[in-house]
Amino acid sequence: MATTTITSTLLTGLRNRIVEMAGYGRYRIGNTWYRAELNGAAVQGNGAIHITFYIDRQDGNNPATEFQICASNGSVLVDRVEEISFAQTVDRILIRFKLGVSVGAAIQTV
Repeated sequence: MATTTITSTLLTGLRNRIVEMAGYGRYRIGNTWYRAELNGAAVQGNGAIHITFYIDRQDGNNPATEFQICASNGSVLVDRVEEISFAQTVDRILIRFKLGVSVGAAIQTV
């Protein structure tokens, strides 16, 4: 029976690669997509990856309903559907994606 061990070095490399791949954020209000420059992208001390960008109020008071992190070539890396409304006095909201890279349960085969 063979055992494969994923090392912390590999996990750290994968986390850092995700940070490197993140190029910009996008968000949808109504039927229109808006591009947003990343505010931050980093691996935290606990291994979580935080990627942040600001969304801005557009015409009217419509909520943002979908958020994406894209690679610089336009490929969508992460997509989240969630409705976020702007309060009456708020014109800008910080969006944070928190990603985790970890080892799941091992399955041994015979």
